[in-house]
Amino acid sequence: MYRCRVFCLLLGVGISINAQTVNLRGTVSNRAGKPIANAIVTLVRQGITDTTGTDGVYSIAATKVSELPLLTPQNKLISLNRGVLTFSLPAASPVMVEIFDVKGTLLKRVVKPVVQAGFYHFNVAENARAAKLLLINASIGNEGLTFRYLPLYNGKYVMNPSAAGSTPVEGRLAKIAAVDDTLKVTATGYKAFAKAITSYDQEVNVTLDTAGGSGEAIPSSGCGREPPFTGEKRVTINVTAAGAGNRDYILRLPGDYDKNHPYPLFF
Repeated sequence: MYRCRVFCLLLGVGISINAQTVNLRGTVSNRAGKPIANAIVTLVRQGITDTTGTDGVYSIAATKVSELPLLTPQNKLISLNRGVLTFSLPAASPVMVEIFDVKGTLLKRVVKPVVQAGFYHFNVAENARAAKLLLINASIGNEGLTFRYLPLYNGKYVMNPSAAGSTPVEGRLAKIAAVDDTLKVTATGYKAFAKAITSYDQEVNVTLDTAGGSGEAIPSSGCGREPPFTGEKRVTINVTAAGAGNRDYILRLPGDYDKNHPYPLFF
């Protein structure tokens, strides 16, 4: 059975493709929620930048970008976020999604005997327009998870747009082409910010800490040493509380990791 319902970025190097467009946008603000003007936002691997205005808004758009390797999943994982199931398949596997109401009535079943390796999205809201709590069984092979999902917000269906760059697969299971890049933000008087991204079409809002304030990354004893691994690493720990047993988590180092620069640790 899967032990982890939320996953970090899944790293790996796959085949190279030419990403067609970039459409990154968002707002840069401080901890008080005020927009930060003149912040420099950089898409590192593409070398594209933008500067925020007085409203803190940035927009990085391009139709011709550099050829980069795709991410390929290294572990079988399933997550649910805002009504969209995400599957990570390191190898060809059967995939099944079942949607039930709280009385146990089956509303939707999608079974794919063979799904090729890659990242996939399944939009629950588009496949079961119910007004009450749903129970969702999602599995890869003989391993799966059960989620609870409430599809309504303010009396309206919660609808998630299809993933940019996705390729439709029969049964509304969409394969997504995940990229490996980093978004960096710098502004005078604030700590630099960096975030790994897997899609060139998304909204990324950034909150900056003041320089020297809370959130400052403090060098540890490991700074300056060669990292024990690159890319990603899956780690298993034993959780003794309530006999929980083994739990897995994934460590990921960004592609531009600098051993001499202290970084905060994100969960």
